Amino acid sequence: MDKVRFGIIGCGDIAEAEIKGMEVSGNSEIKCVMDVNPEYAKRLGEKHKIDFTSDLKEMLKRKDIDAVVVCVPHFLHKAMGLEVIKAGKHLVMEKPLATNRKDALELADAAKKAGVQLSVAYILRFQESVEKTKALIASGAIGKVINITMQNMSYKPESYWTQGWSKVVKSDWRTSKEKSGGGVLIMNVSHVIDLMYYITGLKAKSVYAEYDTFATKVEVEDMIIANLRYDNGAIGLIQTSSTAHGAGEMQNRIYGTEGQLNIGLIGEACKLYTTKDIAGIEKSKWVDIPFTPLSDMWGGPRANYFKEFSGAVLNKQEVPVPAKEAMVSFDTCLAAYRSGEEKKPVIL
Repeated sequence: MDKVRFGIIGCGDIAEAEIKGMEVSGNSEIKCVMDVNPEYAKRLGEKHKIDFTSDLKEMLKRKDIDAVVVCVPHFLHKAMGLEVIKAGKHLVMEKPLATNRKDALELADAAKKAGVQLSVAYILRFQESVEKTKALIASGAIGKVINITMQNMSYKPESYWTQGWSKVVKSDWRTSKEKSGGGVLIMNVSHVIDLMYYITGLKAKSVYAEYDTFATKVEVEDMIIANLRYDNGAIGLIQTSSTAHGAGEMQNRIYGTEGQLNIGLIGEACKLYTTKDIAGIEKSKWVDIPFTPLSDMWGGPRANYFKEFSGAVLNKQEVPVPAKEAMVSFDTCLAAYRSGEEKKPVIL
């Protein structure tokens, strides 16, 4: 077998990106899509000339499917994930793993007992700029990490909350705290939290957050600010919103005792400032770190993600972003929500 064969549960916005990523990866193949709404399944299946069904059990019985991607509303993650695991298929779960810690750990435990691989699709890791940043941090290019700043401001129109970005699938789950688990933090910035953990290896040990819903008719937050203390003593900041009118703004930086790094995501340059003597890098001056930019922040990394996931499955190695790693971002988000509710710092 030279390719991992996939099924997809849920034919909404993200399913299109999943299929695109598989097609580009080179070692992944989509065999079937499934949605409880037959019209959604048919639309996606016919568009990509692949099998489609509204019967989950029918798809999970197929011998030509090795792994399944679950991209349904957050509150359905546990139930769908357990069905996939029960069927003996490897599992790719769109973030978050679940809407609460108990369910997330239950999924991880079930996969371990069943002997199947479980990965959470925190795809921002899978970029050349990220690998270069990670290597620079590991080499000590900026000294000891003392601050991590994650500023991600965006605007989501009212239609997003009930129709997503594509406006193809109508659902109100994003508006509900119970169904989604939270707003802009867990829906979007959990990706960046995972990214910073991957690059630095640091985990938040305490979180103090303030959040609210200012301009959106939903139950979840549309703005949050959180202060973090990491396990090496560094401090961090999360500032994010889904109701910031105007151009989106992203600034994801890592500061050290001897310099700083700006991570090059879409629309950003990858830059280094260091006071150290490093071969090939001019010190005490901002230097561009060359990398091949991705025109599509989500599609490009997703192809790289599937290439690594399928490669790991084919070679019987641990898949990227296993549950134990995905829990770092998830626990940070949960701590921020709890802190905001209790109006005090939360120790992890």
